[in-house]
Amino acid sequence: MRIEIDSVSRVFGGHAAVDGVSLTVGSGEFVVLLGPSGCGKTTLLRLIAGLEEPDGGAIRLDGRPVAGQGPFVGPGERNIGIVFQSYALWPHMTVAGNVGFALKVRGLPRAEREARIARALAQVGLQDHGRRFPFQLSGGQRQRVAVARCLAMSPPIILLDEPLANLDPNLRGAVLREFRQMHRELRSTFVYVTHDQAEAFALADRIAIMDAGRVIQFAPPREIFEEPRTAGVARFVGSGALLPAELLARTSEGRMLVRVLGHQAVVRCAGDMPTGSGMLCLKRRDVALHRTWEPGLIEARVADLRYQGGGEIAVLALPDGQEIEVELGRAEPAPAMGARVGLSARDGWVIPGAVAARASEAA
Repeated sequence: MRIEIDSVSRVFGGHAAVDGVSLTVGSGEFVVLLGPSGCGKTTLLRLIAGLEEPDGGAIRLDGRPVAGQGPFVGPGERNIGIVFQSYALWPHMTVAGNVGFALKVRGLPRAEREARIARALAQVGLQDHGRRFPFQLSGGQRQRVAVARCLAMSPPIILLDEPLANLDPNLRGAVLREFRQMHRELRSTFVYVTHDQAEAFALADRIAIMDAGRVIQFAPPREIFEEPRTAGVARFVGSGALLPAELLARTSEGRMLVRVLGHQAVVRCAGDMPTGSGMLCLKRRDVALHRTWEPGLIEARVADLRYQGGGEIAVLALPDGQEIEVELGRAEPAPAMGARVGLSARDGWVIPGAVAARASEAA
């Protein structure tokens, strides 16, 4: 089922929690709403669910108006499944009772209810837990019950609000794999809220980056990471640095020659990128470390060293206070703490000056 959100706003006490958001989620797509706390992603999810009514704009499900055009359609009539962070399980009901409660309320025959409950529990790997109570389950199992309750309704749209927030890291990885598998099997439309970038990039077909109630980029994960549209997205996604740059000339290969902190490099850019002023987004993989600084290199100092993922990571402080990480080779000795070193850019992504300036003003 397709979700169309057209210039939707929601205001609380004079503050726009959602501010003129427009986006379309395709039928069967897995979209993640990603952003820091307070950016409006949960409010947007509640607007899709019908738990909030917009103050402006319209929402349509497969072309059917449910808010902002004609009568408001409440959550019970939208055929949407919701999984909350808090699980929201009835403690006095068994696992099977929790999963089948909404089916019973809808008046489904007992045989059909039991078949749906069994199928939903099998989908989340809890087929042998139907007679247990929530207090007899682990946190991960309780979350799976909440998902099974949603799946039993066979909804064309499934909304998930920070569903892994209460799980430990090991369980998160397992449940992430289950969500991916469920989506492949069900082909329902998933909308998933999180502030965790790893979750978003692991799950999404497309990611909507939100800030201050607005969607500032809506694109596939690779594009979000490698080609941030604004300075705000570049700062939020991944660890790296965003540096003022002179955009000197386009190359015959469609790249851009830039000068940044006295260093020249040829980097990636959009096809219509003009020369002039701009910003250069540098990620860990974009820079090479030189043990000593010399003119023509970007100056940095070693701020921290740590062992991570089977290798040594050097955290380097740039002249403006930003930090960038560099992965050292396994046989490469680590530089001394506080050492003055140089960096060269092997690649990077250019954000044009007008976009960077607008982002700075908005911040």
